[in-house]
Amino acid sequence: MINFLYPFSGNFMMAWFEPWKSDNFINGVIQIAHKPIIDDVFRMLYPYRILAIDLIKNFQSPLWNPYNGSGTPLLAVMHPGLLNPMGMVFFFFPNHIAWTLFLCLQILFLGLFTYIYCRKVAMSSWGALFSSVILIFSGYVTARLEYGEFLYGLSMLPLLLYLIESNKLIFTPLAVSFLFFSGQPHVIIYVIFLSSIYALLRLAKKRIMFYIVMVFMGIALAAIQLAPSLELFWHSSIINSDSSQFMFKKFLLPIAHIITIFIPNYFGSSANYNYFGAGGDSIETMAYLGLIPTFFAILSLKKRSPMSKFFLITAIASIILTLNSSLSRFFYTLPIPVISAEAPSRFFMLTTFSLAVLAGLGFDIWLRNKNFREFKVPTIIFSAIVFLLLIITFVIYQIKLPCPSVEIPQCRLISLRNTILESGVFTCLLILFTGKFFFKSTSKLWPYLIIAVVIVSGLYNSYKFLPFSPR
Repeated sequence: MINFLYPFSGNFMMAWFEPWKSDNFINGVIQIAHKPIIDDVFRMLYPYRILAIDLIKNFQSPLWNPYNGSGTPLLAVMHPGLLNPMGMVFFFFPNHIAWTLFLCLQILFLGLFTYIYCRKVAMSSWGALFSSVILIFSGYVTARLEYGEFLYGLSMLPLLLYLIESNKLIFTPLAVSFLFFSGQPHVIIYVIFLSSIYALLRLAKKRIMFYIVMVFMGIALAAIQLAPSLELFWHSSIINSDSSQFMFKKFLLPIAHIITIFIPNYFGSSANYNYFGAGGDSIETMAYLGLIPTFFAILSLKKRSPMSKFFLITAIASIILTLNSSLSRFFYTLPIPVISAEAPSRFFMLTTFSLAVLAGLGFDIWLRNKNFREFKVPTIIFSAIVFLLLIITFVIYQIKLPCPSVEIPQCRLISLRNTILESGVFTCLLILFTGKFFFKSTSKLWPYLIIAVVIVSGLYNSYKFLPFSPR
């Protein structure tokens, strides 16, 4: 809650959807402040969950939704996340409080599991905390926080990696079943795939077979959700990849979109009615971490450990799969279930997690070194690139390069403002980054300050995007 507001896009519902819309439009002007995003929550995700909970409270089976047309499956669509253990809060609290707690818990688990995994791979407590903070305030997490289902699945990725690293594979079935109960099929596939590749690289041969058995045991535990969902999927239209080709035409991104990893809202934001980038939707294409995390991620490459190589390859591969290239177009023509029916830009989930881990590794390298000369060259090169990007953006603004959308005539100003803002944040980082070496008597203070800058920047971008509404 923020000033008795709740993390729910209710104002958007009241401004754009009947019957509330008619009460809030006067002479064609919307009379209620809102952000036009995350409408899936009030159209599907929240009603599905509340309906399923109410059916159980009334001792009825939550298999069928009688309110859509002549009726549709309920449990089988996965989105209610009925079997998600964190959904138990809806049985004990009023809906608006339960929803708020439900969303907060996913951030708690995502940050906690990322921290314990990073600590397991020999990161310091500072590096692990830095990775967790970076991930929590990333664009992918911010854009999907209020959906209430994406981040539970993502939180299982660091948990599974931790179980692999600590050789506690006996708990894998619980993590896998929880993953299947989270509600997003593509997240499930990404997490299972990446954790399995990780297991192949990190486990001994005998333990790999045990891990595979444990994964299938987890899938068996999730059969109560998986069986009806697979039946529904088999009879749906999206099993034919031709029916979802429009997704790839819309959401395969131009290479210029990579800039949004470094500069938040470089192409505007749907929350402010000023997004002018590819895909027409900043939620599906949001990829930002910011200049500070990417700078530390680059520093992690100095170590060249197997860990940094793995996550670097994962980050690069996931970015390539979001770009409009012949390789990506070929990949999405393959009849891969679920993947062939999802927006390709959702691979940014893996990009975000990989870069967050790399940033933590880079943060540790900075903490351990006592000589600035170790970082002089990468700092100068990265700073020069940031300055060049700022100059190019300024020149584009000055020459008044036409905007791709006539509805957003100030698009170049939007890019310039956000570039200046992020460059200012990076300048703060440079001062703190170098201060550690020149004011060694206060060396313990600098990690606190850098993480504080990341948190303040993350809170700003989150509050700028996320909608909150009165009860």
